[in-house]
Amino acid sequence: MSDEKFGPYDFALTKDEFVAYAQEVARRQMAQLDAKSWRLAIFAFLAVIAVLGGLAASGVADGSTLTTGLLASAGAILIGGFMIRRQIARSQDMAIAALAKEGEAYGQPVRLALDAAGLTIEMRGGRDARPFAELREAGRVGGLITFWSGPNDGVALPERVLGGAQEGETILAFVRARMAS
Repeated sequence: MSDEKFGPYDFALTKDEFVAYAQEVARRQMAQLDAKSWRLAIFAFLAVIAVLGGLAASGVADGSTLTTGLLASAGAILIGGFMIRRQIARSQDMAIAALAKEGEAYGQPVRLALDAAGLTIEMRGGRDARPFAELREAGRVGGLITFWSGPNDGVALPERVLGGAQEGETILAFVRARMAS
């Protein structure tokens, strides 16, 4: 086991740092939603094909009616998916702006430390320890070093509290070497 430690780092996220982090969470949520929505769109399209296939087999509809129905249904599925995605993205942007304006979501004192066991964060009287086995990804976003336990469950460390860019690289290398593959 390594005796290497980083921190503790004491900080409070600024409004810009909070917005950068929240936008990354929103981007990750949208990527998750996109993966699910394409699977649902394919399922819906297969259902349309089954219905139209049944109409074709029974002889109720001619070829041009079936083709028109297929194209209209495909268009409706795609347009509906894009419109829903757009509305969700707008809602996320509005929520981030409201939280940033309110100020409650950031500006709180935070203490973060890393050691051989993992990451420890203290905030609002609570303490959370995350072993490296729970971390899935570490990277940089908008002046922050981020540690992700799930698609949208992360911890942010502002690079401004570090001794320099090299310390950030050292922390990322340290964490990545210990994360579960």
